[in-house]
Amino acid sequence: MRDAFLSLDTSALSRVLETDESVAFFAATARKRRAVILVSRIVLFEITAISRVEYSFEMIRRLQLLFQLLGRRACPSYDHMELMEAEVEGDVLTPLVYSRGWESFVAAGLPELHSEAVLSPFAHGWLQDKKSSLLERDLSLPRQLVLSGIEQRPDIVVQAIERADSIPHDYVLFCEVAKLSRGGLGVSAIAGNPTRFKATHLMANLEWRTMLANCIDRPNSTVEMAHDKSHEAILGTWRTKAGDRGKGTQYDLAVASAAAYSDFFVTNDGNQLRRCEFLREKGLVDFVSCTLSEFEMS
Repeated sequence: MRDAFLSLDTSALSRVLETDESVAFFAATARKRRAVILVSRIVLFEITAISRVEYSFEMIRRLQLLFQLLGRRACPSYDHMELMEAEVEGDVLTPLVYSRGWESFVAAGLPELHSEAVLSPFAHGWLQDKKSSLLERDLSLPRQLVLSGIEQRPDIVVQAIERADSIPHDYVLFCEVAKLSRGGLGVSAIAGNPTRFKATHLMANLEWRTMLANCIDRPNSTVEMAHDKSHEAILGTWRTKAGDRGKGTQYDLAVASAAAYSDFFVTNDGNQLRRCEFLREKGLVDFVSCTLSEFEMS
C-alpha cells in the first residue's frame, strides 16, 4: 500500500504548531499513518506572516521542528497557480513538491530563524492588503452571473450550485488558464477535461459556487430565514462572510485548490470542510476532507 498524501490548510497547521508537544504528537501520528505531509507555499507564507516578530519566530521554529521530525515525510508543495501552470504543460499524476532548497531551513540555527521572523510584519501587512483586494474581487464576481444567463433568484441559484455541470465552458478561469498555454490549448479543451486539469477545475468549482451564493442577499430577519431555510443552508455554505470575516475566503479557496492531487485535506475551518465535502459528494473532488482531530484520532 502506498503512502497517503495529506495536505494541511492554515487552520490545521496552526493547531499543529501550537506547542512543541503538539508538533511531536502530529509527527508521530503521520509516521504511524504512513502519511506524506504536504504544505503548499501559500500556507507556508500565511502561517508565518504574523504582525509580531516573537510570535512569528515561535511559529517558524516549530515549523522547522515539524520538518525535522518528519524528514522526507514533510514536503513543501506547489500552490494552486503553480499546479495550474503544470497542468498546461502536461499530465500531473501526483502532488508536485519542492524536493530541494529546504535542507538549509531544516538545518538553520536560531539566529537565522529569527532573521526570517523579523520580516514577518512586512509579510503580514502585504497579506492583509492582498486579502482585502481579493475580497473586493470576490464580491464583484456576481456581475458575471448575468452574463451566464442565470436568474438571480434563490431557488434558481441553489439549483445551479447543486448541479455538478453548471460552470459555463467560457468561465473566466478556464480562459485565463488557456492563455498560459500561449495558443496551445483552447478554452473548451480545458473546460472539458477535469481529469487533466484537476486543480483548475477545483478552483473553478469553488469560485463559481461562491460567486453564485454571493449574488443572493442574506435574509434580513428570522422570518425570512425560516421561509428560505432549505435555500439558506446551501447558500450559507458558499456565501462570503460579511465584513472582515470574509477577507480570507478567496485565499481559502486557493489553499483548497492546492490540495487537488492529495488523498486527504485537513482543515479546522468549518466552512472550508463543508465546501470541499459538498464537492466530493457531487464527484467533483477526489480527496477526503477531515479535521485535524479526526486525522489524529482515526
